[in-house]
Amino acid sequence: MPTAARLTGALFFALLAWGVSQMLLPTIPREIASGHMLDWFAERNALYGFTWGWALNSQRANATAKRSLSNGFTTVITVVLWAVTSTAISQMLHLSLKKRYHGVGEAFQGTIEFTISNLRLLATPEIVGTFMVGAVVGGALCGWVARRWK
Repeated sequence: MPTAARLTGALFFALLAWGVSQMLLPTIPREIASGHMLDWFAERNALYGFTWGWALNSQRANATAKRSLSNGFTTVITVVLWAVTSTAISQMLHLSLKKRYHGVGEAFQGTIEFTISNLRLLATPEIVGTFMVGAVVGGALCGWVARRWK
């Protein structure tokens, strides 16, 4: 059921994911950015932010302020995991199509390695700080909107 809190969560977390993606683009190493690896990178992450902002953050937005903040952090963590994992799978498929892997196990191991290296790219004070502030603001905003427009 569409509500103001769902729309607010979806739009806020889509904007947060898109903004952080734009912050990350200049820092991504050349070997990762080669080819079409980053086509629609920010837009895909914004779609994850929209989807999970709609589904998770606004799900229990009418609760207490403490729970609203918890919902914000849950949404940010979920969006980050989806974005990092999907990018790693995309990187693995790109190399797989170039016949760089000799089996499924090696491709799976490559996905895990890409996931870890992508998480390391996120481990900067600017990115972590942006996510933390975004989680607090997004959770509080959705909680306020849910209480304001029931």
